[in-house]
Amino acid sequence: MIELSDSGWPHSTSPFKGDPPLNTVGVVIPVRDGLKFLKLCVYSVLYFTFPPYTLTVVDNQSGLRTKKYLRSLAQNHPVGLLRHDEEFSFAAQVNLGLRHAFSSPGVRFGLILNADTVVEPDWLTLLLETMQREKELGLVGPVSNVGNPEQSRPRADKTFESPRLSGFCMLIRRETFEGLGGFDEGFKGGGFEDWDFCVRARAAGWRIRVDQRVHVHHFHRAFRRHTESNAQMNTNERRFFELHPEIAGEVVRTPKNERAERPGGQNGRG
Repeated sequence: MIELSDSGWPHSTSPFKGDPPLNTVGVVIPVRDGLKFLKLCVYSVLYFTFPPYTLTVVDNQSGLRTKKYLRSLAQNHPVGLLRHDEEFSFAAQVNLGLRHAFSSPGVRFGLILNADTVVEPDWLTLLLETMQREKELGLVGPVSNVGNPEQSRPRADKTFESPRLSGFCMLIRRETFEGLGGFDEGFKGGGFEDWDFCVRARAAGWRIRVDQRVHVHHFHRAFRRHTESNAQMNTNERRFFELHPEIAGEVVRTPKNERAERPGGQNGRG
């Protein structure tokens, strides 16, 4: 059970304040409402994150209750709050947050974390440990209860190479992000921008691994459907396969009304 302080906030591991030391991780949470999920996510990050890290929340037109919560968060913890006031775009929110995080020279890694996730003890310690073992690694992600087939696996004491990661939790090397110019904001709303990022990373010579020791719970089926436009998702899918026709033969295409796991930011509207 998470113990709370007198202020109602967890006794946290505290995001780094001031100039972060070398190899700090910049954690970025894109959000739009979904307050009950956001609270669980933030509490788990504050309680279970131990490497030096910064925390940035990028808000996209949330309502008053969520804005009030975010103000309280920033008053009680060294958390950066950014606003993305344009039309919802997972890629734009993530790019804004990561560029802000990487403005500190000591932040050498960025981590995207959906606002409808819950992390566990040592989650970031283990992901960072895997990333730092191989200088060719550009991206590392966990396993989860839902997501793409590569990451929908039980916990195990191993890591393995993967062609892609889902954007619900993705650790990114700074040089990878900057070399690729960030996520492609031509993907509107949320969907396929993370798979596109992975394809471009591999083409640039970066490798991708899944750390099966780390499980991050994702609520996206309970949260996502009312915020997502199927027409927009289908447009993103067409754009993805137009940009990367070589991928079409590598994946199983299922009817649109039966897709169990779609690549994409998995909502970003946490």
